[in-house]
Amino acid sequence: MLQWKNNRVVFADNRFLNAVMVDDVCVSYTLKTEDITKQKKVECTPYVSRKEYFDERGYAPKTKTCLTVKEERGGVELSIETDSDELSEFGLYLPFNFISKLNGGDWRDQFLFNSPYASKDNRYVYSYFSAINGRNVMMIANSPVDGWKMDYSPYVGGHFFDNFKLLANFDRAYGTNSARKGLKLWLFEVANFTEGLKKAAEVFGVPVAYYEKNAGKLGEEMEIFVIGEADAVIGNGKTYPVKNGKTTVTLDVLGDNIFTPVCNGKEGLDCTMYAFTSLKELYKASMDTVCEEDLRATDGNLCEHQCWASAMLRYMLKYGGNAEYEGKLKGLLNIITETDEEKAKIYHDITIFNRPQENGLPAWHIYGSRRIQEQFFGITILLDAYQYFGEELYLQYAVHALDTLIEHYQTEGGGFVTAHGGEGNDYSTVCCLMIPIVDMANYFKDKNPALAEKYRVSAAKLAYHLNARGYSFPTETEYTEEAGEEHEDGSISCTALALLYYSANIERNQTYIDTALEILQIHEAWVVKTPIAQMYRSSLRWWETRWEGDKDGPALCMGHAWSIWRAEADYWAYVATGDEAWLQKATCGFYGNFAKINQKGESYSIYQADYITGGGFLPGVVTKYEIVPKYPRQTDSGLSRYVWIRAADTILR
Repeated sequence: MLQWKNNRVVFADNRFLNAVMVDDVCVSYTLKTEDITKQKKVECTPYVSRKEYFDERGYAPKTKTCLTVKEERGGVELSIETDSDELSEFGLYLPFNFISKLNGGDWRDQFLFNSPYASKDNRYVYSYFSAINGRNVMMIANSPVDGWKMDYSPYVGGHFFDNFKLLANFDRAYGTNSARKGLKLWLFEVANFTEGLKKAAEVFGVPVAYYEKNAGKLGEEMEIFVIGEADAVIGNGKTYPVKNGKTTVTLDVLGDNIFTPVCNGKEGLDCTMYAFTSLKELYKASMDTVCEEDLRATDGNLCEHQCWASAMLRYMLKYGGNAEYEGKLKGLLNIITETDEEKAKIYHDITIFNRPQENGLPAWHIYGSRRIQEQFFGITILLDAYQYFGEELYLQYAVHALDTLIEHYQTEGGGFVTAHGGEGNDYSTVCCLMIPIVDMANYFKDKNPALAEKYRVSAAKLAYHLNARGYSFPTETEYTEEAGEEHEDGSISCTALALLYYSANIERNQTYIDTALEILQIHEAWVVKTPIAQMYRSSLRWWETRWEGDKDGPALCMGHAWSIWRAEADYWAYVATGDEAWLQKATCGFYGNFAKINQKGESYSIYQADYITGGGFLPGVVTKYEIVPKYPRQTDSGLSRYVWIRAADTILR
């Protein structure tokens, strides 16, 4: 099984392990004699662990650790034991062939850290690593562990996965005070997540709860599936009998409802659902809690951090006016339409300036930025504001702003480019630029046919470009020689969404629909399956925590607002096909964002699945050596409201 090669042990005769790993499994450790909090800071990680490889006997002498590898149950068990009393962190370094790793082969054969799980008592821990080719991996901790630590690469602000560690003991800086001497884990190749859960039930010897819907109204009955032998599911003080592998439970409390399967009195792997009174009430509570304190904690840009504005406008367009909301909106609209250049400099990334700028940017351009998504989001705000307030100024600004974008950034081939991060970067799917173009075309359809046609042509050219671009999904960031081409969640989902949005709202094009459905099938590897309401049907993002939450990332941020691009794409796939399975996926994706709203109506930009963040690396951010809570300390009033903008056009119709 083990073979000595180049001074390291390799898994010579195990096709599975050699396909999964790009390097050799080794011991990950720190010493009790060192203080990791005083190490020199490294980007994208709070500290650097030590590594020790095994020799030909499967022994690591410095850490006095023995490795045993067994092939059983259709998988591989890796176990380590140490005789050392000098170790603080102790566990296994697992160099998965993560997507975009150089020399890792075809990206469709590489892996994503897709769906991690830890039960509420941390007794049961697994991680599901997805691959586009369907040869996914389920990692199951078969002994007590403190948890995992994900290593994020320093390339492009942490945009790439580096390595994964399963740790029996976190370093003493994290205060778990664990002193375990051993670790066991299983690795299984599985066709899908459900098959992975079956392996978890088998290894743990307890039942596993799962579902296909993650949230609903208070008092609503919900179906839970149970994998493995179970007598009942318990939750909120009630017991629900299990029959034929499923049961029906009731959402009895607002917010999170935890349900745990039980067999012979032994609890298994729980699941979490979310309950709300009604989406209308939840929407209003979310609008009522928009506050300046939250907004001041961000850079305030017009894309991510002013999403509350369109959400608020659409609430009033749907449910009626509100004087408090109107006052807040007027303040922002005055900044967007500011004509004093000295003030525009203060409000850069928010003001759409009506004259050419000092730096050469044209009139009607977002002030001081080539990040054109600010301007596209501004167009949505302005069109919504015109439709609510009826002030012609807002419509004029929307028209001039879109005309400028089309004239200066759309190529003959139909794509949008920008100089941000390098000359001529393809920006066509950054924040789904298709949506405001289509919305403007449809608004003017009966009011100004010539203008509507101009925007329709722009949308058609963009759709043509995206369909012709194939399986290339460039995003706004620069490339790096240290990692391969990035295959970024948002660009993939926005490509499908843009094609489906065009086909639903401008002109049905079956070729575009077919392309979008194929892309969504690829993107399924980025869709999280963990049965926790905030994570389920989220899409996989992690570098966002560099700017959001407590800004101490990178770290897995499930239920992130940009997950809505996938959720909305699922909705328009339903419109295109009539298949209600797409509608269910879409609904769950939206619900994952709603589940980040607490009982006060406050919201969070992220739900954090990692135990340990990637370390603070912005000026003034202090790295915290602690197990992070699921939610950041800082609530959010901007990006977290994006869900309502898109819900108003889809599931709230």
